[in-house]
Amino acid sequence: MWYAKPGMVARFLRKRYGAALIVLCSATACRNEIVPPAVPLDFTVSAGLVDGSRLPVSIEERPGTINHLTLYRLTMTPDGLWSAVIARYPDGALDTDLVEIQDNGWYQFDGVELSMHSSFTHSDWSGSIKNDTITASVKLPFADSYHTIVLP
Repeated sequence: MWYAKPGMVARFLRKRYGAALIVLCSATACRNEIVPPAVPLDFTVSAGLVDGSRLPVSIEERPGTINHLTLYRLTMTPDGLWSAVIARYPDGALDTDLVEIQDNGWYQFDGVELSMHSSFTHSDWSGSIKNDTITASVKLPFADSYHTIVLP
């Protein structure tokens, strides 16, 4: 029987098939590690408030750079995955010059506490669901800091 030395298979795959195969294998492995939430969620909802203000709101992307957030629509599925559509336009542009951003990731929910992970920003978010309202601290793909979003 033949045994490969540690790292030998990875070197062979990298040499033979390039980084694309390793990225594909990594993405597949990550997807298989997602554990369905204790309490599955299944809905689509749009943000009502961001940092206490109704949309559209102005958010500082970086010091001196302002964006106007006009939409944050969140979809959560029972398998523990979520996706969001975010629309914004830069300060000084027309509100018709919207830029749409899509984000996604996985979540865990135990009936009270909500934990989310963003694939776009590679950040972890925390929140809660009470009655029909989600309150979460999220890192928007175009902002440097976390913002509180309320989804009624």
